[in-house]
Amino acid sequence: MNAITNAVAKLGLSAAVIFALVGLALGIEPGPATQRLLLAREALPEVVVSGRENLDVLTSDDTLADVRDWLAVRSARDARTALRALSHALKGHIDVYDFVIVDCGPGLNILTLNALMLSDSVLVPVSVDYLSAAGTQQHLETLEGLREVSGKAELRYVVPTFFDSRLNRAREILEILKQTFGPLVTDPIRTNTRLAEAPHQGQSIFEYDPRALGAEDYEQLVQRILYDYQA
Repeated sequence: MNAITNAVAKLGLSAAVIFALVGLALGIEPGPATQRLLLAREALPEVVVSGRENLDVLTSDDTLADVRDWLAVRSARDARTALRALSHALKGHIDVYDFVIVDCGPGLNILTLNALMLSDSVLVPVSVDYLSAAGTQQHLETLEGLREVSGKAELRYVVPTFFDSRLNRAREILEILKQTFGPLVTDPIRTNTRLAEAPHQGQSIFEYDPRALGAEDYEQLVQRILYDYQA
């Protein structure tokens, strides 16, 4: 996700990253900003930090577990309000950005559901292996259920990652994804050691090695997204 956000920002578009699981990958120290936003009800401008030019970040740390537990308890009493907690907290503060990117972990929990309730579009990265490809269906069933409530959160992109064209297995799974999701499947993000190295330096792939295959692939992905939104 840090590659996508940095590609957007370096094009001169403003972006905010919420939850910020990518914070460490950008060299940003973890912090309780998400807890301050949702539990202490501080305004977004008071808790975001600047990650890069044109890029604001709402950091998180281990207090994110407290936020998740608080939302889970609240959902038992009032599920609709709990699912819209993030949307309510950001209301009136995100219109200044061209893009707001909510960075979610792979699991489905109350935080992910809040992200889906906020979002207009959903991008699902899928590691090119059988278990990840099969698990994507569970996410889509949840997404469809939320759309009945919010009318938003449309699946727009399925992004194959860790793709190695030398492996028959990888090519087979990529073909399965294309047969299942059709034009929603983007060009794959190829396996690239430079992508794995960049976060350890607190840099995006565009800062660490702008000529790497990973930089080329993510640049192409962002260009596709921008074209779709400008069309």
